[in-house]
Amino acid sequence: MKVQTKESTLYRFLLICCASLVLVIALPSFIGRVTASTISAEPAFQPSAPFYATFYYPWYQSPASDGRWGGWEGHENHPPATWFSHYLPDIETTQFDPAQELYSSRDPAVLYWQLRKMAEARIEVAISSWWGAGGQTDQAFAFMLGDVMQRPDNPYPNLRWALYYEAESTGDPTPQAIANDLNYIATHYADESAYLQIDGKPVIFVYADNTDDAALTQRWHEANQLAGRPFYVVLKVFANYRNVTPQPDSWHQYAPAVRASDQSPYSFGVSPGFWLDTANTAPKLPRNPAEFRAAVEAMVASNATWKLITTWNEWGEGTAVEPGDPVVFNPATGREEYDASGAPFQNGYISVLAELLPPLENGTGEGGAPPPTPLPGGTLPPPAFSFAAGGDHGGNDRTTATLGRLGKSGVDFYLALGDMSYSDITPESAWCAYVKNQVGPAFPFEVLAGNHEDQAGENGFIDEFAQCLPDRLGVQGIYAHRYFFDYPGNAPLARFILIDPALDRTGTRVEFCKKGEVENCDWLKARIDEAHAQGLWVIVGMHKNCITMGEKSCEIGQELLDVLVSKKVDLILQGHEHLYERSRQLALNANCPTIAVNAYDADCVVAAGAGNRFPRGAGSLIVVAGTMGAKLRDVALNDPEQPYFAAWMGANEQPSYGFVRYTVSACAIYAETEAAIGDYRDEFVIVTAAETNPACTGVSAPPPAQGNLISTMAQLTPSIPTTLTATASMGSVSSVTIALLFPSGAVTESTTVTLTVTAPAATMATSAGQEAPTLQESGLTNLQFTVDAITAGGVTQTQFMLPYTITVHYTDANVSDIDEQKLALRIYHPTVQVWAAIETQPDPVNNCLSAAVDRPGAFGITVVAGASQPFVTHPPPCSGRGMQLFLPSIYSLHAFQKYQRIGSEW
Repeated sequence: MKVQTKESTLYRFLLICCASLVLVIALPSFIGRVTASTISAEPAFQPSAPFYATFYYPWYQSPASDGRWGGWEGHENHPPATWFSHYLPDIETTQFDPAQELYSSRDPAVLYWQLRKMAEARIEVAISSWWGAGGQTDQAFAFMLGDVMQRPDNPYPNLRWALYYEAESTGDPTPQAIANDLNYIATHYADESAYLQIDGKPVIFVYADNTDDAALTQRWHEANQLAGRPFYVVLKVFANYRNVTPQPDSWHQYAPAVRASDQSPYSFGVSPGFWLDTANTAPKLPRNPAEFRAAVEAMVASNATWKLITTWNEWGEGTAVEPGDPVVFNPATGREEYDASGAPFQNGYISVLAELLPPLENGTGEGGAPPPTPLPGGTLPPPAFSFAAGGDHGGNDRTTATLGRLGKSGVDFYLALGDMSYSDITPESAWCAYVKNQVGPAFPFEVLAGNHEDQAGENGFIDEFAQCLPDRLGVQGIYAHRYFFDYPGNAPLARFILIDPALDRTGTRVEFCKKGEVENCDWLKARIDEAHAQGLWVIVGMHKNCITMGEKSCEIGQELLDVLVSKKVDLILQGHEHLYERSRQLALNANCPTIAVNAYDADCVVAAGAGNRFPRGAGSLIVVAGTMGAKLRDVALNDPEQPYFAAWMGANEQPSYGFVRYTVSACAIYAETEAAIGDYRDEFVIVTAAETNPACTGVSAPPPAQGNLISTMAQLTPSIPTTLTATASMGSVSSVTIALLFPSGAVTESTTVTLTVTAPAATMATSAGQEAPTLQESGLTNLQFTVDAITAGGVTQTQFMLPYTITVHYTDANVSDIDEQKLALRIYHPTVQVWAAIETQPDPVNNCLSAAVDRPGAFGITVVAGASQPFVTHPPPCSGRGMQLFLPSIYSLHAFQKYQRIGSEW
């Protein structure tokens, strides 16, 4: 980008600005989303001086990843036939393939290739071009730093990043404008483990044009004092720079048109060549591997703090050391073709750097990251895009934290589900400016009316918010009230429908389907039917609720909820309640003609979500997230509608503030909460079965179950035995079968086996028990029991967390007489659908055998011999234990009291 003329820099600036107006598609990694929040127990590695660094450009886009070409199409080029470079990146060395090798800066496969090459070249720091908050370079950097660099399989975790501040190339920003940018960088990036810091100060490089002078140093000195935290500032040199005051932390030269630029002791830069791709332009610096080698040798020998390779991948100026091939335009074909007469460099410059630069100070760090946390659904295909949704914002410290988290999340857009400023910041334009300062001025922050702004008043007016936070996705309909859009625009995977039931719209109360309403109802049904006909995911968002564990009633009307559920909308997103709650999968059927309100109808729940996985097309999930900043309210655990829900959070239950992030592919929607304040976490996945789409093989929902037990709704009081019963229900979902093989003589015909579930110490729970058929000598007996219908605290739970233990009590046998090698305990692992034997350990003191397995879906089993014993509060190992399930929450594990059968009692 750095041609030493205003004309060239202005052209590139306009090119990047235009690119930033087009929505780019995020490609976050499914695994990376989980590990991104992992915090190391030790400070992140930071290299020491001298620093071997390169200038990096993240503005490239390709249709496969972003829906358009970007960064390659300058000067009337038309990729992939022609492109803005005399070279083609050589990602695949066995073929010349512009359609694939003109890459996207947000393609994880490309980024991994670049990281491996930087590690191979022994480069310690990448300095990424940055044109301001919200643009393409900012979004790409957010994805690199907040996602790719934090993945456990990242090939170069020890690479450190800094930003190259480009705004100085097109003007002279004021100290306050610079300080605002520094504060944005500090909030969004500076504390990420991969960001370069020197003496605790985040590093920033600053470009300058040929007209800059001592005023540059003064502006940056003032800006660094105005900013919330000091930066380590590396300015670009100008005439007499060594003698001006005040001095920055360091200096650098950006001069790719010269082979070597020695500004010691500050910096030493080298260039492989410079050939701007404009018509009839000769190379300003021809490529010459021998001269490059000599320049690198001189750089290594210098005493400079910054040893700079100019550049890694500025292809338009022909300065890249990244592997590439020369090309030439063929007028006969109208295409760029491989130039056999040129100087192919492929991996040549990387090889020179790898030979001459010193070994990496702390290695690549590869393999040092913790293993990924197991996710619901296992391995999913790479998502095509991501978005976030939440409601009930405000303008307080909590809102600042959640918006800041949103701004650095790398999502493609955000759905603001009502209730904007609450008059915390007025007028509407001031609140919009506050939002943009956190998420970036060009970020698609799509608004929808809530009850606090559907009419003009002290909380603001939605139409004013829509003016200063305009639609950036090309929606159809009435923006901020009733609208829809398909995404991505070039090859849609999902339809988003945003509606405003039970709110005012231009002075008129609006309903959807309620009490026979037709116009809005028909519009909604038509949009849903269109999406289903196109095979799209269907996501409907609104502000108000119907069923909820909060304080709200069914304000949108039972009729609207029934329409959405009957149409099997995949996701229903809401705000309004100042809490988080996520339902089970709901559907209407012969036994559930309508979703019961202020009550619970178990027939309306079609999938409880074993392993937090739900099959696509089976029903609808409701996600309420009014957690963006408005003060949280309590979750009503005794609400009659509570059994509809599988997860929740509020002021009385793990209070946290944040939003929900969704990553979408053709085969799955993966959702996870992102808390800016607090540590609450929920995650789930909706998957497309292979039978529906063969491309989705490996991500389909769990297979149908053979049978389970449905527990009664009786409650347990901790430490007080309670009688329970359970009935078998064949054909139910999520069964697990445990087979116990007893050797001859180990048991008698009168032996019975009982399965029990313990209650949490802090809440109440329902347990399931079954008296099994008589065990036969030397026979194999299968005991079937539920893994998805346990009730805790009056709430039916679906997610079992490890570790938990099934205790099998059997009588009329002496464990001391049993050869532990003959007692075979087998477990069925539902995740991988295989049987596995587990080893047992004898406990002669307590006359029992025990075994435990600590992995998802597996069961630890303890076998206890002897007659029933009196209840003990703290039984010794193996003695009197029940089936210990860490049940109530998928976010935290709860301690449980142990329950023991006493006669016929529990």
